[in-house]
Amino acid sequence: MIQHTPLDHFFRSGDHLTLTLGADGSYTFAFTFPGELDENETGTYTVDGNTLTTVPVETDAGEFTVDRDGDTMTLTGLDTSDFGEQGNEEAATIVITLTR
Repeated sequence: MIQHTPLDHFFRSGDHLTLTLGADGSYTFAFTFPGELDENETGTYTVDGNTLTTVPVETDAGEFTVDRDGDTMTLTGLDTSDFGEQGNEEAATIVITLTR
């Protein structure tokens, strides 16, 4: 099985990401990749103004700027990724658009 994290996987047609934010401060990112096992990232989150900070159980914290427009929420964050899978980490911008 190939292990993916949100930063290691380029989404293809048919892939799905669901974000659930609990009133208790917990969150789940649920990833569905057709033909592969589904994956979940869980942890806690905080919101300060338009900044969403996620603290996953198994990895480092992430910080996203949140932009909401009706039923659409866009999360934008900075990180790094090894795009060529050759041990070269490069700066990356993560943009996740969620629709209710």
